Amino acid sequence: MTFIAKSPVHGWGVFASTDLRAGQIVEECVVFEISNEFPDVLSDHRLAWTDTHDAMASGNANLYNHSDDPNVVFESNFEFTKIIVRALKPVQAGEELFKKYACPIWW
Repeated sequence: MTFIAKSPVHGWGVFASTDLRAGQIVEECVVFEISNEFPDVLSDHRLAWTDTHDAMASGNANLYNHSDDPNVVFESNFEFTKIIVRALKPVQAGEELFKKYACPIWW
């Protein structure tokens, strides 16, 4: 459902390989917790997870770029330790997928 390519917005990005409908699951990513005790480890690719842990995730989770008008949302599933990426609105094949970052943007 997705592919990775150079983004016109920033670095690499995640793009829809097929049309997506609102509410459709784009991907499910297994989460690997990282203690907040070491904030500099993989700092550019950490995802907010809990009060005490950030996360690295499988799949493309760490490559989605930011938008204030996102077309996907990350849903944390703590029971199964995964992130579900879901389309917020219809997306056309070839369109870049954006999430709204939970942390301040630094660039």
